[in-house]
Amino acid sequence: MKKGEAMCKINLLILDVLKPHKPDIMELCKDVTECTKNISVNARVVEIDEKTESIQLIVKGENIDLEKIKETIEKLGASIHSIDEISMGYELISSKEFARIN
Repeated sequence: MKKGEAMCKINLLILDVLKPHKPDIMELCKDVTECTKNISVNARVVEIDEKTESIQLIVKGENIDLEKIKETIEKLGASIHSIDEISMGYELISSKEFARIN
């Protein structure tokens, strides 16, 4: 970030995460929730194979620290495959509003 440049705050992230079976998604959610202040985390298993699980991770809050979340996920042996949705700025735009535009 350049001097004098305003930093955009992240208030919603939807991540595609690939993780081993252990730790389970409860531990993953707990650790992500504790890595930064004032966030809520939802997770759902999208796919399971022999050694891994694909998880959709939804993180909502004010001023989400993506780097801390990434570090926490990687410490658990998982990785972020993609950022599927992100919301930045003053307020969240609802999915209904977003769908209307498309």
